[in-house]
Amino acid sequence: MSPISPISPISPVSPTSPITSFSNSFSSPEHTQFNERGQSIGTRLADVLIARGASELEYLLSLKRKGWEDENMDTYFANQRHIADNAGPELGMTWFKRMKTVFGEIDRSASVPDNGHFTFLDLGCYQLLISQLVIALQYVRPGGKLVVKLSCIERARTAKIVRLFDLISERIETVKPMTMHAKRGSFYLVVHGVSGKGVEGHRQEHFVEKLREVWTELTFGGDEGKGRFLNLEDLDFVVTTEDLVERSPDVWRGQTKGLEGLFRAKNVGLRGRRPNRGRGLGR
Repeated sequence: MSPISPISPISPVSPTSPITSFSNSFSSPEHTQFNERGQSIGTRLADVLIARGASELEYLLSLKRKGWEDENMDTYFANQRHIADNAGPELGMTWFKRMKTVFGEIDRSASVPDNGHFTFLDLGCYQLLISQLVIALQYVRPGGKLVVKLSCIERARTAKIVRLFDLISERIETVKPMTMHAKRGSFYLVVHGVSGKGVEGHRQEHFVEKLREVWTELTFGGDEGKGRFLNLEDLDFVVTTEDLVERSPDVWRGQTKGLEGLFRAKNVGLRGRRPNRGRGLGR
Protein backbone atom coordinates (compact mmCIF):
# COMPACT_ATOMS: atom_id res chain seq x y z
CA MET A 1 0.00 0.00 0.00
CA SER A 2 1.50 3.32 -1.04
CA PRO A 3 -0.25 6.71 -0.68
CA ILE A 4 0.11 8.87 -3.79
CA SER A 5 1.10 12.23 -2.34
CA PRO A 6 2.10 13.57 1.09
CA ILE A 7 -0.65 16.21 1.34
CA SER A 8 -0.65 15.80 5.12
CA PRO A 9 1.51 13.97 7.63
CA ILE A 10 -1.64 11.99 8.43
CA SER A 11 -2.50 9.58 5.63
CA PRO A 12 -5.13 6.80 5.38
CA VAL A 13 -2.87 3.79 5.81
CA SER A 14 -3.50 0.57 7.68
CA PRO A 15 -2.74 0.76 11.44
CA THR A 16 -1.96 -2.96 11.41
CA SER A 17 1.08 -2.68 9.16
CA PRO A 18 3.97 -4.38 11.00
CA ILE A 19 6.74 -2.82 8.92
CA THR A 20 7.07 0.58 7.33
CA SER A 21 9.88 1.53 4.97
CA PHE A 22 10.72 5.10 4.05
CA SER A 23 13.70 6.91 2.59
CA ASN A 24 15.35 10.13 3.63
CA SER A 25 15.90 12.61 0.80
CA PHE A 26 15.71 15.66 3.08
CA SER A 27 18.70 17.94 3.44
CA SER A 28 19.48 21.38 4.81
CA PRO A 29 22.25 23.45 3.21
CA GLU A 30 22.24 25.71 6.26
CA HIS A 31 23.86 23.05 8.44
CA THR A 32 26.05 21.20 5.94
CA GLN A 33 29.69 22.09 5.33
CA PHE A 34 31.06 22.06 1.78
CA ASN A 35 34.55 21.94 0.34
CA GLU A 36 35.85 24.29 -2.36
CA ARG A 37 34.18 22.19 -5.04
CA GLY A 38 30.75 22.43 -3.46
CA GLN A 39 30.63 18.89 -2.11
CA SER A 40 29.29 18.02 1.31
CA ILE A 41 31.96 17.13 3.87
CA GLY A 42 29.74 16.41 6.85
CA THR A 43 29.37 18.40 10.05
CA ARG A 44 31.44 19.23 13.12
CA LEU A 45 30.07 16.12 14.80
CA ALA A 46 32.46 14.02 12.68
CA ASP A 47 35.42 15.92 14.16
CA VAL A 48 34.13 15.24 17.66
CA LEU A 49 33.77 11.54 16.89
CA ILE A 50 37.31 11.34 15.50
CA ALA A 51 38.67 13.15 18.55
CA ARG A 52 36.97 10.53 20.71
CA GLY A 53 38.76 7.69 18.90
CA ALA A 54 36.56 6.80 15.90
CA SER A 55 39.53 5.76 13.75
CA GLU A 56 37.37 3.92 11.19
CA LEU A 57 35.40 7.10 10.53
CA GLU A 58 38.65 9.08 10.14
CA TYR A 59 39.92 6.60 7.54
CA LEU A 60 36.56 6.57 5.72
CA LEU A 61 36.54 10.37 5.49
CA SER A 62 40.09 10.30 4.10
CA LEU A 63 38.84 7.97 1.34
CA LYS A 64 35.97 10.35 0.62
CA ARG A 65 38.38 13.29 0.33
CA LYS A 66 40.46 11.25 -2.11
CA GLY A 67 37.36 10.75 -4.22
CA TRP A 68 36.49 14.45 -4.13
CA GLU A 69 39.98 15.34 -5.39
CA ASP A 70 39.84 12.97 -8.37
CA GLU A 71 38.01 14.25 -11.47
CA ASN A 72 37.53 10.71 -12.76
CA MET A 73 35.38 9.94 -9.72
CA ASP A 74 33.26 13.03 -10.43
CA THR A 75 32.65 11.69 -13.93
CA TYR A 76 31.84 8.23 -12.57
CA PHE A 77 29.18 9.44 -10.12
CA ALA A 78 27.77 12.01 -12.60
CA ASN A 79 27.28 9.18 -15.09
CA GLN A 80 25.55 7.10 -12.42
CA ARG A 81 23.16 9.97 -11.65
CA HIS A 82 22.42 10.47 -15.36
CA ILE A 83 21.59 6.79 -15.81
CA ALA A 84 19.34 6.79 -12.72
CA ASP A 85 17.52 9.97 -13.82
CA ASN A 86 16.84 8.58 -17.30
CA ALA A 87 15.95 5.01 -16.40
CA GLY A 88 13.66 3.09 -18.75
CA PRO A 89 11.44 0.07 -17.99
CA GLU A 90 14.31 -2.41 -18.30
CA LEU A 91 16.55 -0.52 -15.88
CA GLY A 92 13.56 -0.02 -13.58
CA MET A 93 13.11 -3.78 -13.37
CA THR A 94 16.84 -4.21 -12.70
CA TRP A 95 16.58 -1.65 -9.89
CA PHE A 96 13.57 -3.49 -8.44
CA LYS A 97 15.45 -6.80 -8.41
CA ARG A 98 18.48 -5.24 -6.74
CA MET A 99 16.28 -3.63 -4.09
CA LYS A 100 14.88 -7.09 -3.35
CA THR A 101 18.46 -8.24 -2.81
CA VAL A 102 19.13 -5.24 -0.54
CA PHE A 103 16.14 -6.09 1.63
CA GLY A 104 17.30 -9.69 1.68
CA GLU A 105 20.53 -8.43 3.28
CA ILE A 106 18.49 -6.45 5.80
CA ASP A 107 16.36 -9.51 6.57
CA ARG A 108 19.43 -11.63 7.25
CA SER A 109 21.13 -8.95 9.32
CA ALA A 110 18.14 -7.81 11.38
CA SER A 111 16.23 -11.12 11.59
CA VAL A 112 13.03 -9.72 10.08
CA PRO A 113 10.47 -12.59 10.20
CA ASP A 114 9.36 -13.99 6.85
CA ASN A 115 6.68 -16.46 7.94
CA GLY A 116 2.95 -15.91 8.39
CA HIS A 117 0.87 -13.00 7.08
CA PHE A 118 3.08 -10.08 6.07
CA THR A 119 1.90 -6.52 5.39
CA PHE A 120 4.41 -4.12 3.86
CA LEU A 121 3.92 -0.36 3.63
CA ASP A 122 6.45 1.46 1.42
CA LEU A 123 6.57 5.21 2.06
CA GLY A 124 9.57 5.83 -0.19
CA CYS A 125 7.62 8.29 -2.35
CA TYR A 126 7.49 10.87 0.43
CA GLN A 127 10.00 13.71 0.25
CA LEU A 128 9.52 15.28 3.65
CA LEU A 129 11.31 13.33 6.34
CA ILE A 130 9.29 14.68 9.25
CA SER A 131 5.96 13.69 7.70
CA GLN A 132 7.39 10.22 7.14
CA LEU A 133 8.29 9.94 10.81
CA VAL A 134 4.83 11.10 11.91
CA ILE A 135 3.10 8.62 9.60
CA ALA A 136 5.32 5.75 10.67
CA LEU A 137 5.01 6.39 14.41
CA GLN A 138 1.23 6.84 14.20
CA TYR A 139 0.34 3.83 12.11
CA VAL A 140 2.77 1.03 12.87
CA ARG A 141 1.19 -1.39 15.31
CA PRO A 142 2.61 -1.76 18.85
CA GLY A 143 5.69 -3.96 18.74
CA GLY A 144 6.03 -3.55 14.96
CA LYS A 145 9.18 -2.79 12.99
CA LEU A 146 10.34 0.15 10.90
CA VAL A 147 12.99 0.18 8.16
CA VAL A 148 14.40 3.69 7.71
CA LYS A 149 16.86 4.71 5.00
CA LEU A 150 19.27 7.36 6.28
CA SER A 151 22.60 8.85 5.21
CA CYS A 152 25.90 9.63 6.97
CA ILE A 153 25.49 8.48 10.55
CA GLU A 154 28.23 10.94 11.61
CA ARG A 155 25.93 13.90 10.86
CA ALA A 156 24.03 15.45 13.76
CA ARG A 157 20.58 15.33 12.12
CA THR A 158 20.95 11.63 11.39
CA ALA A 159 22.27 11.00 14.90
CA LYS A 160 19.21 12.65 16.45
CA ILE A 161 16.84 10.52 14.38
CA VAL A 162 18.72 7.38 15.41
CA ARG A 163 18.54 8.52 19.03
CA LEU A 164 14.78 9.14 18.76
CA PHE A 165 14.13 5.55 17.71
CA ASP A 166 16.60 4.26 20.28
CA LEU A 167 14.52 5.94 23.01
CA ILE A 168 11.07 4.72 21.97
CA SER A 169 11.80 1.24 20.62
CA GLU A 170 12.90 -2.08 22.06
CA ARG A 171 16.14 -2.08 20.06
CA ILE A 172 17.64 -0.71 16.85
CA GLU A 173 20.18 -2.01 14.33
CA THR A 174 22.21 -0.29 11.62
CA VAL A 175 22.53 -2.29 8.40
CA LYS A 176 24.87 -1.45 5.52
CA PRO A 177 23.73 -3.47 2.44
CA MET A 178 26.68 -4.11 0.14
CA THR A 179 24.49 -4.78 -2.93
CA MET A 180 23.83 -1.12 -3.79
CA HIS A 181 25.01 1.11 -0.96
CA ALA A 182 28.64 0.04 -0.45
CA LYS A 183 30.21 3.14 -2.01
CA ARG A 184 27.78 5.67 -0.55
CA GLY A 185 26.97 7.04 2.90
CA SER A 186 23.44 5.61 2.93
CA PHE A 187 22.43 2.86 5.34
CA TYR A 188 19.29 1.38 6.85
CA LEU A 189 18.10 1.72 10.43
CA VAL A 190 15.98 -1.27 11.48
CA VAL A 191 13.78 -0.43 14.46
CA HIS A 192 12.37 -3.32 16.52
CA GLY A 193 9.49 -3.08 18.98
CA VAL A 194 8.07 0.34 18.15
CA SER A 195 5.26 2.04 20.11
CA GLY A 196 5.91 1.94 23.81
CA LYS A 197 8.64 -0.73 23.87
CA GLY A 198 11.59 1.57 24.63
CA VAL A 199 12.87 3.13 27.84
CA GLU A 200 10.97 6.31 26.95
CA GLY A 201 8.24 4.66 24.90
CA HIS A 202 5.62 6.25 27.13
CA ARG A 203 6.65 9.61 25.62
CA GLN A 204 6.01 8.56 22.03
CA GLU A 205 2.80 10.60 21.70
CA HIS A 206 4.71 13.63 22.98
CA PHE A 207 7.45 13.05 20.39
CA VAL A 208 4.86 12.70 17.61
CA GLU A 209 3.20 15.96 18.65
CA LYS A 210 6.57 17.74 18.57
CA LEU A 211 7.25 16.31 15.12
CA ARG A 212 3.85 17.62 13.96
CA GLU A 213 4.87 21.09 15.15
CA VAL A 214 8.15 20.82 13.26
CA TRP A 215 6.29 19.66 10.12
CA THR A 216 3.96 22.66 10.34
CA GLU A 217 6.92 25.02 10.67
CA LEU A 218 8.77 23.40 7.76
CA THR A 219 5.67 23.61 5.57
CA PHE A 220 4.24 27.01 6.51
CA GLY A 221 7.02 28.77 8.44
CA GLY A 222 9.91 30.89 7.27
CA ASP A 223 10.06 34.61 6.49
CA GLU A 224 7.45 34.37 3.72
CA GLY A 225 5.28 31.70 5.29
CA LYS A 226 6.17 29.22 2.53
CA GLY A 227 8.23 26.84 4.62
CA ARG A 228 11.89 26.56 5.50
CA PHE A 229 14.72 24.06 5.92
CA LEU A 230 15.11 21.79 8.91
CA ASN A 231 17.40 23.26 11.59
CA LEU A 232 19.35 21.20 14.10
CA GLU A 233 17.45 22.96 16.88
CA ASP A 234 14.17 21.58 15.52
CA LEU A 235 15.06 18.06 16.66
CA ASP A 236 15.29 18.52 20.40
CA PHE A 237 16.63 15.06 21.24
CA VAL A 238 19.92 14.28 23.00
CA VAL A 239 22.46 11.86 21.52
CA THR A 240 25.77 11.14 23.25
CA THR A 241 29.00 10.56 21.39
CA GLU A 242 29.27 7.09 22.93
CA ASP A 243 25.79 6.09 21.71
CA LEU A 244 26.54 7.27 18.18
CA VAL A 245 29.95 5.59 17.89
CA GLU A 246 28.50 2.36 19.29
CA ARG A 247 26.16 2.03 16.31
CA SER A 248 28.32 3.52 13.57
CA PRO A 249 31.39 1.30 12.86
CA ASP A 250 29.53 -1.36 10.82
CA VAL A 251 28.25 1.37 8.50
CA TRP A 252 31.69 2.99 8.19
CA ARG A 253 33.36 -0.38 7.50
CA GLY A 254 30.84 -1.19 4.78
CA GLN A 255 31.37 2.07 2.89
CA THR A 256 35.15 1.89 3.39
CA LYS A 257 35.25 -1.55 1.76
CA GLY A 258 33.10 -0.35 -1.13
CA LEU A 259 35.19 2.78 -1.75
CA GLU A 260 38.47 0.85 -1.60
CA GLY A 261 37.19 -1.56 -4.25
CA LEU A 262 35.94 1.30 -6.44
CA PHE A 263 39.23 3.22 -6.18
CA ARG A 264 41.24 0.13 -7.13
CA ALA A 265 39.00 -0.46 -10.15
CA LYS A 266 39.43 3.18 -11.23
CA ASN A 267 43.19 3.23 -10.47
CA VAL A 268 42.80 5.87 -7.76
CA GLY A 269 45.56 5.71 -5.16
CA LEU A 270 44.52 5.07 -1.54
CA ARG A 271 45.65 7.31 1.31
CA GLY A 272 46.14 6.49 4.97
CA ARG A 273 46.16 3.18 6.81
CA ARG A 274 43.03 1.20 7.34
CA PRO A 275 42.47 0.86 11.12
CA ASN A 276 42.14 -2.47 12.86
CA ARG A 277 38.57 -3.71 13.19
CA GLY A 278 37.10 -2.39 16.45
CA ARG A 279 34.16 -0.67 18.10
CA GLY A 280 35.30 2.86 17.26
CA LEU A 281 36.34 4.10 20.69
CA GLY A 282 39.42 2.70 22.32
CA ARG A 283 37.74 1.29 25.40
